[in-house]
Amino acid sequence: MHAIPATLVVGLLAFTLSGCSSLPDRKQVWSRSSDFFSQSAEVLKAQRKRLANFAGSLVGSHDDEVRDSEVEALFAQPYIDPLTRYLEERSVDDRFAAQLARVAAERNRRCDAISATYAQREATGDNLQRMRRGYLYSCPGEVQVFASRVDSGSASVASARTSTAVKASSEEITKTAAESPPATDRPDTELEDALTRREHSDCYLLYTIRNNTQALAACQPLAAAGDAKAQHHMASLALMRNDAATAADWAKRSAAQQYAPGQLVLGQLYQDGRGVPQDPVRAHGLMKSAADRDLAEAAYHTGRIYMNGTGVSADAGLAARYLEQAASSGHIPAYFALADLHAASEPERFRYWMDKAARQGSARAQFLLGESYARGTHGPADNEAAYVWYSLALLNGHDPAKTGIERQQKLLTNSQLATARSRVEDGINGRWY
Repeated sequence: MHAIPATLVVGLLAFTLSGCSSLPDRKQVWSRSSDFFSQSAEVLKAQRKRLANFAGSLVGSHDDEVRDSEVEALFAQPYIDPLTRYLEERSVDDRFAAQLARVAAERNRRCDAISATYAQREATGDNLQRMRRGYLYSCPGEVQVFASRVDSGSASVASARTSTAVKASSEEITKTAAESPPATDRPDTELEDALTRREHSDCYLLYTIRNNTQALAACQPLAAAGDAKAQHHMASLALMRNDAATAADWAKRSAAQQYAPGQLVLGQLYQDGRGVPQDPVRAHGLMKSAADRDLAEAAYHTGRIYMNGTGVSADAGLAARYLEQAASSGHIPAYFALADLHAASEPERFRYWMDKAARQGSARAQFLLGESYARGTHGPADNEAAYVWYSLALLNGHDPAKTGIERQQKLLTNSQLATARSRVEDGINGRWY
């Protein structure tokens, strides 16, 4: 994210807090709403863009900028294979969904251009080999189309030659054909492998970017053929349609192959009794198995099971272990669960875990952290810190933080407000103190 000038941060808060009381001797610290509205339309437009960048995740927008820069570097180079490798490496990470959609569109555009180029070329074996060497990895479908043209031309030539061989007996022709099958009858394993890899990649990619209709069509044949990941995707797509019975069928197939996401989905179905009889014991077994395969979401659910004692005896130690496993992957709900787990016995740990969630852009965590510092729960009160976290929560769209900001600003000196304002700007830009 680009740095947001302090005047814009101040103006935004003044606009958002219009109607809240402010102290006359603090005009030098907080701009009034009228100042905000007096800014030019261009400045307001730029501000809205900046706000959109961090809405829902103040620090996530910086990550998006890094990802976008990576994509722009890919687009700046002329080759197709780097785009395909990017898609294959990132296709299971939904944090890259927006970038994956862009890269896929560019990869397809470049493959279409190659197809158009070769459509104008003579369908010869030499041209086919050139196309294979350059584009089989990324554009196997286009290579297959050109190969069909070459095979059709070869078959026509062979047919013409056969028709002129009027003196050859039918027995000799049959014998020759049996001993030397034409090239078109020989399996092209390299092309078949490339097409298969592309089919799998398309299924995973379409699922990740939430193109659900095309993902369903792309994943169904792979799932039917036994691909565990595609089976998981089919289960998830069925759940989106509220078809729990179909979801359970696909999830069972995926889980039977020990595929962790498939185990998680099936475990959740058993936990809720959707598409299968409710069975908390079986749900726990499936989720724990998936967690032990390092699936963060499964570790979170397993920790919650141990925390609440559903289907298994409650165990705070195991709950903390699995929740911390999930938290190590940046799993925000795990931060909240750990904060709740420690709130009574180790209140300072509440702030530790809530702080982690707040710095990852959770508006709710930012608000709760503001409440903790304002009220002195889970540790000493800190009016300045409370003001900072309330402000970030409000900027992140959590309207209840308005009341907290109004209350806290009355408790701070001009100097403290100036420092708090600087900390708010730093937080927006991911420069945490």
